[in-house]
Amino acid sequence: GSGACRCARPLRRRGLLFEMSKNYVVAIDTSTYAEKAFEYAVAHSRPEDTIYLVNVRSNHTEADQIELSKDRAIATLARYEALCKTQSRNCKGVPLVRSKGTTGQDICNFAESLKIDSLILGTRGLSQFKKMLMGSISQYCVTSCNCNVTVVKS
Repeated sequence: GSGACRCARPLRRRGLLFEMSKNYVVAIDTSTYAEKAFEYAVAHSRPEDTIYLVNVRSNHTEADQIELSKDRAIATLARYEALCKTQSRNCKGVPLVRSKGTTGQDICNFAESLKIDSLILGTRGLSQFKKMLMGSISQYCVTSCNCNVTVVKS
C-alpha cells in the first residue's frame, strides 16, 4: 500500500538471495570514542559495503592553523583507511571543513548528500547538564539526520 516501507530490499534470483551493498558514514577524529564507532562499523558491515570516514575540522582563519588542522585530518583519515584494508573493508576518507553551521550539521548534510544507509558515531558520554550547555554532536545527528543513526557508547 501507500504506507509501505521504501527501504532497500534484497534482490532474489532463482531462489538465491542477493543482498544489496550498503553505505555507511563514520564520524572520525583522534578520540577513543571515534575509534569505538569505527570498530562497530567494521564489525557490522560486509566487505562489499562502503564506509565513508568523515573528519570535520574547524574553519580556522590563520594560515598556520589551517595547515596544522589539514595535516591532522589527513593523518587521521590515513590511519583509519589503513585499518580498513587490514579488515578487508572498502573505506573512503573524506576531510570536510566546517561550514558556518555546526559539525553535526556538516555530518548530516554529507550523509544526506550520499543517501547513506546509516551514520555511525561515538559519544563522549556527557551529562544531561553539559549537553544542555555545550550541545552534543551525536544528539544533534540523532534528532536531525534523515538516515538511521547509531551512537556507540564507550
